[in-house]
Amino acid sequence: YCSICDEKCEDGVYRCGGCNTNVHPRCLHQISVVCPLAFRPEAVRAVFVRCFASLLYTYRRFMHPASGERRKAGMVYHFNMDQFIRSVSGEATDYITMMRETQMFNEFIHERESTRAENPSIKLFDEIILAKRNRGRGSIFSKHNTSWLFDTSEHLWRSASTAAPNSRFPGDYRQVVSRIPAKLDTTLMKEPRAVQGLPRPQTRTKRKPIPSMMGLSVDEETTA
Repeated sequence: YCSICDEKCEDGVYRCGGCNTNVHPRCLHQISVVCPLAFRPEAVRAVFVRCFASLLYTYRRFMHPASGERRKAGMVYHFNMDQFIRSVSGEATDYITMMRETQMFNEFIHERESTRAENPSIKLFDEIILAKRNRGRGSIFSKHNTSWLFDTSEHLWRSASTAAPNSRFPGDYRQVVSRIPAKLDTTLMKEPRAVQGLPRPQTRTKRKPIPSMMGLSVDEETTA
């Protein structure tokens, strides 16, 4: 029987060698989830990191020490967005210009403006860029040290087991799990479990939008 429509496969069938899914030729286009045996999440993450390392290859050049009001506000660096975009190669300019309007890039820049470069969360991506630079032709005699990428002294090797299910469930269970809620039910939200050795999430302070992300130059920011 077809795993999509549950009808008998009389006109031929495609069978996955990994998960043994049977599919009619007419139902083949409805498959949207990759077979677990063919999907390698670590490879996908590596591709994304390499992609953004190429796009943001020179971003650190435009991180300048914060001064004035920025320094008083707790910022460590100031990122010159306009100069960075002008330095990007032509084929990536449109994408970077679009990306500056996203929350993802806003958070990326804010973390680097408010955190020192020695912080592990910042240093990881920066050393990936340095490793990429070391593989370039122009770095034969000027390679950068990226030993931190291979240092496992700060790695956390702990496993957290899944909490046992709780039979105390408010309301109709079938109705809750079979539909998309209009709003989240706060009675089903619990505090995250504490796992020994793992860092607890810190409460993030509220911040103002980054002027460079709003299309304002440094001069416009100081006169506003």
